[in-house]
Amino acid sequence: MDVDEVLERIQVVRPGRKYRISPKLTAEFFNTPHLPGSMMVRIMNPKTGRSLLYTGDFGSGLSPFLKEQDQVDEATWAIIEGTYGTGSHPGESREDFQKYVGKCLQADKRVIIPSFVLDRSQQVLREISHGIKAGYIPKNQKVKVFSPSAAEINNIYKETFTRAKFSSLFSDSYREEGPFDDICVIPRKWDDTVRHGEIANCASGMADAGYAKEFVKRWVGDPNTVFIFVGYQSPSSVGGRLTRLDSIERFKLKDGSTITGKAVKENAGMILVDTERGRRGVARASILERRPGGRSVTIDGKEYQVRAEIKKIGCFSGHGRPDQISSFLSVIDGLQDVLIVHSDPDVVPLLGAYYRKLFPDINFVIPRMGEHYLFIN
Repeated sequence: MDVDEVLERIQVVRPGRKYRISPKLTAEFFNTPHLPGSMMVRIMNPKTGRSLLYTGDFGSGLSPFLKEQDQVDEATWAIIEGTYGTGSHPGESREDFQKYVGKCLQADKRVIIPSFVLDRSQQVLREISHGIKAGYIPKNQKVKVFSPSAAEINNIYKETFTRAKFSSLFSDSYREEGPFDDICVIPRKWDDTVRHGEIANCASGMADAGYAKEFVKRWVGDPNTVFIFVGYQSPSSVGGRLTRLDSIERFKLKDGSTITGKAVKENAGMILVDTERGRRGVARASILERRPGGRSVTIDGKEYQVRAEIKKIGCFSGHGRPDQISSFLSVIDGLQDVLIVHSDPDVVPLLGAYYRKLFPDINFVIPRMGEHYLFIN
């Protein structure tokens, strides 16, 4: 099936309405504040009353652009996400972010903000706009946007999403104030530099590709550069490794080899180490020396010394915390089974235990890749 055929099959649906998707099943969509248009879906058999709720990416509610979370009243089964495991968002506020950026600029530092092109980049621009108005960030400060996709989406946020037809997806403040001020500068060429005292917003959000990755290579060794990561960072990504530098260790083994990574689990005989190439079990008896791993990162086979300042800000997270999801589940009538997906293998067992303690009458399942589950309606 080619793209044109797919486009012909697309139907625009509205949340809160039931749609017949087969002779026996209906689908109903509910808003979740993850990205504009993000929806949960409940598939129901009206004859039996049984239903399956799929949350997808459960919104954090932190975006000032998006409407609040819709509540679902009943479901028989649910599939929920577990991105944060049993953890939570770091405690910085939006105002803390504004003050931090302003402090860096006042110190004449180069500020690099890798961020996802959809919604995260636009939220960053909003906070910089508000920081300028509040006096935390210098007046007339501009942001160089190194991403053609982000630049295009910025225009959509300012010119398209502000129309009345999209009002059901966005908050009142978004419709009243708009997304952000005219602070963007689009560089004319790839090698347009970012000077000290300037801000760059660039893709990708985990610095694994595009401008962000190249900027890390170029300036991670500069002590007058700051990299601010504003989204979830996969442990193996460039951003994940940079934001976890202080927890990295180096294991020198008796056979002469060296393993560098984060110890994620330990017992009397083994240490499970999260390395750039995946997880590896290391026998304690094979370790000759264990010490801090130093501040360096390897990208495309080359090691870079990290002298730049690395900062991770949690107030932009798009994924819900476990306490938010448990609160959501607590008012759903009829839940029998819940599958937990979209989580790291080392934390999902703890998340399952967390939910089982809260909801002893619900069967929480951690599915494995390749397994099949049958929901009999």
